Amino acid sequence: MLRAIVSAPDNSGPRLVYADWLEERGDVRAEFIRLQFALADSSPADAHYFEMEARASALLKKYRQAWLGPLSTFTHGWTFRRGFVEEVSVDARTFLERAGELFQLAPVRALRLTDARDHVEAIAASADLRRATTLDLNNNALGAERTLRIVRSPHLANLECLRVGYNAIGIAGLQAVLDPVALPRLTELDLSGNFNGGSSMQVLANSTGLARLSSLRLVYNHYGGPDVESLAASPYIVNLTELDLGSNHIDEQALRALAGSPRLTRLRILGLHYPTFSEAGLRALCSSPHVAGLEALTVSHGIGTCSLAPLTQSSRLVRLNRLDLSQNRLSDNDVELLTRADSFAQLRQLKLRKCNLDARQGNALLKSRGLAEVRCFEFDGNRLSAPEKAALRKRFGLRVRF
Repeated sequence: MLRAIVSAPDNSGPRLVYADWLEERGDVRAEFIRLQFALADSSPADAHYFEMEARASALLKKYRQAWLGPLSTFTHGWTFRRGFVEEVSVDARTFLERAGELFQLAPVRALRLTDARDHVEAIAASADLRRATTLDLNNNALGAERTLRIVRSPHLANLECLRVGYNAIGIAGLQAVLDPVALPRLTELDLSGNFNGGSSMQVLANSTGLARLSSLRLVYNHYGGPDVESLAASPYIVNLTELDLGSNHIDEQALRALAGSPRLTRLRILGLHYPTFSEAGLRALCSSPHVAGLEALTVSHGIGTCSLAPLTQSSRLVRLNRLDLSQNRLSDNDVELLTRADSFAQLRQLKLRKCNLDARQGNALLKSRGLAEVRCFEFDGNRLSAPEKAALRKRFGLRVRF
């Protein structure tokens, strides 16, 4: 049965047959497989999503080592999807030596290669890359020339997601990863930490290759208001559903550019951690009809003295189901605004990590009628003692996480 699963990694049938076989033998992994299938077929907006996620996580924590089997001896870092390891981290030399074994042990679709800098030619020549739909090369110090060699590999025709963050890929590398001939199926691209603002955004915004992308990560590239204006004005961003601009200079000018772009109507996930904007900028974004489809928003570590009123009182963000306000020092007024939020009927997850909250504020949030549909509050790193955490957990169960 495992052979059938690894030989057809995109086929759900063999996995479910295996789950039936396990259930007949009283093996708890059957439950885990079905839970992960249910999670894959649902969304955080669904009422029981976070309960299922918590149960699956608990099972994985208990049985991970047994379920990994021999994989744990030569890979590091694993992600289970639909009950099996689909993503692994492995150093490049080991991958080149043991790729055949790797793909026999699990239906791996996503590869994260570490220490790849000195093995670029061999990686590019490896026919085993054809098995991957995701290739993560983040933090390998590749530079432009090495990036070009890998991207021009004849074995990347199936690649849908490429991560080349923190590699100093330069303009030549940027043009290469945007080339639809080299990577015909690419829809997700991570360019984080490669640029120091400037001409890279002009190249990106003017590239027809951008039109293929549904997901784009541009974290820590020193982009400011004018750069975001160029991106927001690009005719090629119309298919973006996920955009992460975290750790850039996201000021009022940048937010107004995003708010004013009619090309972002498909956007569902927006990351703005470490912003530097004003309350007026936040109001412009939250009142824009162009971002009314947002389902997940991260505004962590940087709101400063801005009031949360533009966010909590927005009549546009009615589809928002995940909100991350972590590492913002929230005041009593901020907490009160959250408890009285009028537009959070669809909110299912609220992350408030390291927000300087105490037990009184935590109780107020958990008891709030405005946040009654939230199924997962993340409170770790706040001013809560062990007894206070225990009391919150006892009262609100799986709704609260530390």
